[in-house]
Amino acid sequence: MRLDISWKLDRNEPYWTRWQNNADSLRLDFDVNLQGANRLTAWRVIQRAIEAYRVFVVEQITDPARRGHGIRIRPDMDNTFIVNPQELSGINDDQRRTMAVHWIGAGANLMTGGDLLHIDELGRKLLGDVGLTGVADMTSQWPMQPRNPDSGGNAARQLQAWIAGPTDDLDGTREAVVLITNLGPDEGEGGFGSRIHGFQRVRVTLNVLGLDVLASKGRWTAQLILGTSDHTNETVFHLTDDGFNEIVGPGQSMLYRLWWQPNPETKMWRWF
Repeated sequence: MRLDISWKLDRNEPYWTRWQNNADSLRLDFDVNLQGANRLTAWRVIQRAIEAYRVFVVEQITDPARRGHGIRIRPDMDNTFIVNPQELSGINDDQRRTMAVHWIGAGANLMTGGDLLHIDELGRKLLGDVGLTGVADMTSQWPMQPRNPDSGGNAARQLQAWIAGPTDDLDGTREAVVLITNLGPDEGEGGFGSRIHGFQRVRVTLNVLGLDVLASKGRWTAQLILGTSDHTNETVFHLTDDGFNEIVGPGQSMLYRLWWQPNPETKMWRWF
């Protein structure tokens, strides 16, 4: 049995310790699905849900009493509505991918909403892709946090980078997950307020992400797990200090899994 608790709860002490010590997940906001509409959800509602997660995780990294301690309660961002095409779900394919990777990156409950009798090809991929499953395994323990591409801060932004990890293993290997996104113009409750239209360049250095590069000791290698329909998860490349430099359209996201190779001369390997 799983205990999910409401979103209208005080997340300050002494209540916070009580919630995370006794519940499995904490609802962050109201329902993502639309009531009485002919579509299941809308992009404005998903923008709001992503902002609710940003507020939640920033609470953990800015509160001195919580910083450095694992979050023992999962965020509940409501069901995902990623399995059906736009005429049913209410969001386009890019937005469906972005919803999927934000819920996965947050380590949120992954509960599937939608019409399971009308799952399309993209819906099946988002439900069963082995790369996404591998990322979910990691972010369930190391949920992502925002990094503003220009400063590394955690304010709400339309053009945003997120990072989960890095982890440190006993054998010297390290893992991380990076998400680069363009949430599109704020439709009213996205928190960032900007209305930047069209494709945008998002640059984020490894320093901004909090990832060090010591060329004499090793290097970071990245694999694209999910991008747009024009990308495949076969893209693998080595990172420099410059990090990522992506052109991202409204509602689009790029999800990468990174690993640190202690010895650059060793044979490159992949997770999946």
